[in-house]
Amino acid sequence: MPYTLRVTINPPELGWLVENQFKLCISRETNGEYTAIWRCKELAGNISRPAILITEIQSFFWDEDFSAFWSREFRSGQRVEEGCNPSVLPMVRVVPSALVAISLTIYWILGQSAVINLNSSMDPATGEPDNSGKFTIINKYQGALHIGLKSKLNGEWGVCYVSSKEVPNDAEATLTPRTTIQVWLEQMAQSHSMISSIPSSAIKVDYDGAVEHSITFTGTGKGDGKWEKEM
Repeated sequence: MPYTLRVTINPPELGWLVENQFKLCISRETNGEYTAIWRCKELAGNISRPAILITEIQSFFWDEDFSAFWSREFRSGQRVEEGCNPSVLPMVRVVPSALVAISLTIYWILGQSAVINLNSSMDPATGEPDNSGKFTIINKYQGALHIGLKSKLNGEWGVCYVSSKEVPNDAEATLTPRTTIQVWLEQMAQSHSMISSIPSSAIKVDYDGAVEHSITFTGTGKGDGKWEKEM
């Protein structure tokens, strides 16, 4: 069963946010931290992209579909490659030099494990799926790497985690994605970019035992809005 988040922005605040070019951001917890912006919904356009005007109500939905990749670095503010093609297993990504390099992508089910080989390729995931809530990667590559996860949000693949610390050669990394998210509004954010912290104005939503939540951003239209959870 998919998880669903309903986001409502009250009209007075919506106008102020659009005028000041804020974006609606969502991040998912993995290994006890938030290191990537899973998705940004633009409240206003810019020169390089056409406007995507957000309505007062937005819905996000996702399931427990994951893919794994490795990256050579973690750099807060740097945008990671968006999306992937789940029909190819494994898949070599060719990315522009402006992006952090991503290697082979592998598709997983919870409880499985995979090996990054000496030549940097990643073996297909193996092992019996279970309810442990964990993935395992063994790094047999000649150097240290950062491990990341992608997951589907509203049906589209997106980066939801990049390990902030390197996984050394011949070491094992355990990835534990949680059904806990953070939502906030920010002007300069980009989808699938790496982050080192979450703004203090964000709202934390924990899906422990639940599959649906609703939150509302309310204010007077003067930039004083706050998040509230609907009971």
